[in-house]
Amino acid sequence: MTKFIASLFSGSSSMLAESVRWPTLTTSCCFCSVDARPKRAADTQHPFGYGYGYG
Repeated sequence: MTKFIASLFSGSSSMLAESVRWPTLTTSCCFCSVDARPKRAADTQHPFGYGYGYG
């Protein structure tokens, strides 16, 4: 929000682009961290659990 206001006052297009990029990046990081959780619990064959898109 601060970057957007700063871009309005300064007229900087790069600051405006950064104010649009930041929430998009934050949202994608949240989705990635939720998806990175193991899909199944660990067992003897897979001691670190299943997940990360491998089954």
